Amino acid sequence: FFCQSEPTILCFDIDTGLTRTEFETKFPYAYQLAAALHCEEPIDFDKYKDYPGITPEKLKSLHEKHLAAKEEAQK
Repeated sequence: FFCQSEPTILCFDIDTGLTRTEFETKFPYAYQLAAALHCEEPIDFDKYKDYPGITPEKLKSLHEKHLAAKEEAQK
């Protein structure tokens, strides 16, 4: 908050060096990935493989954490 310069986006724990607008332009499926993390269906890694820092293992782990949090919230 209240920054003098716009911060850059972290993606899978890697600083992209991109502002939010630049990141959204370069990786237009970011919101689709965010939505997919909440769905039970496996996520197609190939669709997001160009994202900085992503690996199949990181994507699977993040997906599992989102599903577990969703399940916990429904209790």
